Amino acid sequence: MKFLLLLLLSNSIFSNESVFRCNLDNHPRVLVFQSNDRACAYDTNTGQFWKAWKAPTNKIINFTGAVYDGRHGPQPNTIGVKLLENSQGLHWRVKQKRARYYSYSPIRKTITLRIYRQDKTYIAIIEQPIFTADTIYRSVTIEGLKNNEILTLGDQEFTENSTYKLEDK
Repeated sequence: MKFLLLLLLSNSIFSNESVFRCNLDNHPRVLVFQSNDRACAYDTNTGQFWKAWKAPTNKIINFTGAVYDGRHGPQPNTIGVKLLENSQGLHWRVKQKRARYYSYSPIRKTITLRIYRQDKTYIAIIEQPIFTADTIYRSVTIEGLKNNEILTLGDQEFTENSTYKLEDK
């Protein structure tokens, strides 16, 4: 009963925000985070941040296709203006080992990526998109990083378990 009450409260408090998976703009298995008229998406095949956009209304995606409206052929597509995109294909990595998608939380509004070591331990990268009045940034918590390990995202280096604010340009 306590869980049900918590679930009902969380849905009413965060009703203007949502997290869901769908095919989007010809990309399969995309994880979308929405806050009102803005959204961002991650590729769950690779765990990469993909893009962010702003719609003219709270309708951020044109849900079309067999599952949504019975039409065969079309797929869901974004509505609005692209704000940022991972055009360089940046991956979280330690040396040559890339992070992979692990899970997401619709309650905490996070995506979790992991990099596994040979001994089956791992580094967890927990991202939460934050939507402010002016911008979108990513709050990233790194857990499990060992001494002398360097986690990278493009030319950025992270050497400590901590929470970081990533502002995409």
